[in-house]
Parts: sequence; C-alpha cells; structure tokens
Amino acid sequence: NNELINVDGTSAPAGIDLSADKPTYDELTITENSFSGDEDYAAITVDDISGSSTSELTNNVIEGASAGINLETAVDSSDTTLNIDENEITLDADTNNAIFVAGGSNGEVTVSSNTIVADHEAAATGINIAAASSSDVISVTDNTVTGFDDASGDGVAILLNDGSENVAATGNQLSNNAVHFDAGSYTIDDLVSENTLDNVVLVFDEEGGNIAVDAALGTVEAGVNGFNTADGQYVEVGPGTYEENSITVANDVVISSADGASETTLTTSTANPILNLDGSTDDEDITVSGLTFAAGEDTAASEVTIDTSAGGSSDDTVTIEDSVFAGPGTSDRTAITLQQADADGGPVTINVQDNEISNYATGIAVA
Repeated sequence: NNELINVDGTSAPAGIDLSADKPTYDELTITENSFSGDEDYAAITVDDISGSSTSELTNNVIEGASAGINLETAVDSSDTTLNIDENEITLDADTNNAIFVAGGSNGEVTVSSNTIVADHEAAATGINIAAASSSDVISVTDNTVTGFDDASGDGVAILLNDGSENVAATGNQLSNNAVHFDAGSYTIDDLVSENTLDNVVLVFDEEGGNIAVDAALGTVEAGVNGFNTADGQYVEVGPGTYEENSITVANDVVISSADGASETTLTTSTANPILNLDGSTDDEDITVSGLTFAAGEDTAASEVTIDTSAGGSSDDTVTIEDSVFAGPGTSDRTAITLQQADADGGPVTINVQDNEISNYATGIAVA
C-alpha cells in the first residue's frame, strides 16, 4: 500500500527496481501501489523470480510512466507462477512497453485483466511477450489495451514475438490501436476470433489469397504504410468506422472493404483528405473499392485526392469504384479531386466509376 508520487526520471529511473544486481526472489508480492511522475521512469522492474511459489504483481496503478512493469529475465523454475494481473497502466511515452515479459521462462506466467492506455499518440507497445521457449506457459487474457497509435501506422497493443507460439492470447479487448496484434508465428484468424477488436484490417498477398502480413491491424494507415505493404498486396478493411488522416498511397495496392461500403466508413476530424492516391510512380496500379467516405469537417479539402501531377506511365491505373461519398452538406468539401499532369490528364489511366456522391459543394473536381 505504498504511494510513490512525482518520481524524478533523471535520479530515480524506476519506482521499484528489483533488477539484475538484486537477489533472486522466491515469492514476491508487489500489490496496490500507486505510481505517478515524469514520463521518463519505469514503475516496476523485476528480475530472477524462482522457487516453488506464486509471485504477484497485481492491482497497481501506474500513471505517466515510460515503462510500466518489466520482467527482464525469465521465470527460472518450472514450479514458479507469476501473476501480472489487474494493474491499471497509463503509458506516457513514444516507445517502450506497458508490460514486458521476457521469454525462455520455465514457469507459468499470466498477464490478465490489466487495463492499459496510451494517453497520447504513441508508437509504444501495450504488452510485449518476448520470444518464448517450448517449456513456457504464458497466458495473455482478458486485458483491455487502447490508444497505441501514433497516426503513422505504428503502435502495438499486443506483440507476440517469433518463437512465442506457446502463449495463449484470448479474451482481450483491443481498441484505437494502429496494430492490435503483431503476431509473429501465430494464426491471425485465431487471434481475431478469440479476442474483441474494434476494427480489423488484414493484408493478403492477393484478393482471396493468403495472409501476407502477420498482424491484425486497427487502421487503414497501418495496412497501407505501417508494415511496408508490398506491391500487389490486398488490404482488406473490416466493418467499422475508421478515423484516418491523409493516408498517402504510393504503391501498387488494392484497398477494399470486407463487407461493402454500407458496413465500412473512413472519416477524419482534420482539414485534410482521407486518402491521397499518388499515381505518379511508374508501374503501379491503385484500386479503392467498397468504402464509405464521410468527413466530420466542412473544410476546403477532398475526401480523396488522386495526384498524377508528377507524371506516371501509360501502364499505371488509379481506380475508385463502388464507394459512397457522404458529404457534410455544407459549402466547402469536395468528394474527389483529380490533380493531373496536363490538360489531357497525363499518361495515367484514372477510373472513377459506380460511386454514390451526395451532399458536397463539389462532387468531382479536375484540377
């Protein structure tokens, strides 16, 4: 029942530091503590837990930390149980982890019922499970992780590194993250079905093909740019509403909804376009299909900009089709703007077809 207030990150890098130069612990309990302070501190750092016992890191409240709970090395004994449960962690950092569990543990580790929030746009990680061994018994269950998104496609709710196949990840509630699961060797379909995700974006090698990116993503930005989506891949956008901001699409890619425009909406609260389709790169085809665009701002911008002003080649095609543009019903917003290289539109083929456009000052503008 300790209360550590205003931890100074320069002189006290950890609120409770039981790391490498400390003894080995047999039955360790750190519970019901409160941490707050500057962003450059780690709340709890633990190393070398062993013995035939159960250790508890539970019910702690951690605010404004750059790192929450770090288990730096493995749980050493097969008879050892470590529970990291029911902590409330607000992370204030662009990197680091709210909870980190080292792999190679011989004991049983549970990470359960924690509430983890990134309190600003962050490319940090909520729960990071390092590469595990075949003897590991690690469960990541019933955690709530939200807000890990730096608006550039980075930020991970749960990271399961390669080799951590023995981790059970079920019942977690993940929302407003760029990446819900960075899944290593896991089966993405299982993670999606066994956890609750607010939005799901998957990347396939082609339409109807195989998963190409081992991750369950939470934003279209992450699907297009966060994992360096390769040419020819298919970004499938699941049902839901996606808050996006000026996504630049400059590679050969298809962006399409899983269940149609009526179930899938892209919006923005900024004065920027939602999508910028760069058709100026040679040998690329960009297709956007089956989405609803509905900006929340009445600004003199477009929902989608197609830019071929820097050229392109005759082999290039940019297509927007089967989508719905639902305008704010006021005087400034444009649905689609074509920025072309010359009066003839340059060598790039542009297809804007079979879309529904309503409530805009201008439907399609050719600049």
